[in-house]
Amino acid sequence: MCLITPCGLLFTLLCRTLIMPCPWRNTAQYLTYDDFVPLMDCVLKYHPGLEFLAETAEFQKKYAETVVLRIFYTLNR
Repeated sequence: MCLITPCGLLFTLLCRTLIMPCPWRNTAQYLTYDDFVPLMDCVLKYHPGLEFLAETAEFQKKYAETVVLRIFYTLNR
């Protein structure tokens, strides 16, 4: 059984931007920090384990930044 979530759909669309050009981003064949912003917004909004961040916009921003930077760090090791 496959569960379709808003974040799952957004992640799929984000990955497909590497294959097909999309109007909201450049035609580069790589992902940038800005490409992850909508994905992280979705994760912060819908992930039940992150509800404690719902009232603190400053911490949401720092959390999202940390996650994206860790993704890039891990991939570049």
